[in-house]
Amino acid sequence: MGTIERLRQELKTAALRHDLCGPWQRMLDRAADKATLVQMYMRGIDFCFGWDFPTVEYIERHFKGECERYGLHVNETFRSRNERKVALVGRCDATLDYDRYEVAQVFVKHDSHARLDVRGHSLVTVDCFDASRLDIRADEGSRVTVYRYGDARVTCAAQPGTTVEVVDKHKNGYYD
Repeated sequence: MGTIERLRQELKTAALRHDLCGPWQRMLDRAADKATLVQMYMRGIDFCFGWDFPTVEYIERHFKGECERYGLHVNETFRSRNERKVALVGRCDATLDYDRYEVAQVFVKHDSHARLDVRGHSLVTVDCFDASRLDIRADEGSRVTVYRYGDARVTCAAQPGTTVEVVDKHKNGYYD
């Protein structure tokens, strides 16, 4: 059995424990490469984050070096600019800059720390989980909406004319 076949089988077996639906099972069966698997993770991030699936260790062992170009970062220190969809898992330390009317989704999980600098009328939505930390600096008419789960910590410095809203979900994750 080749590497991709083994990964597909391992992921499918683990996902079935969480009742992965038929259409996603078929997509997994057809995944031709690691890039497709990472893209599926990002599209189905609610399932993956909701069940902590696959583990940080699994992602790091099998996808590190491939997943970053699709927005999935694991145990990494980095800076990005105007990345449309980004997920931080494990222990990431990231500075995320948004400007020029950008629209983005950010997901921060586990023990990750994100510094979010939003300006230029950008619109960013963030979901924070577990013991993650999010520090926001917003100016120039930008808008940030944060959905806080678990013990995630959020701090904010917003200039006049910006909107930052933190919504406490009062649960630990999507499926609690």
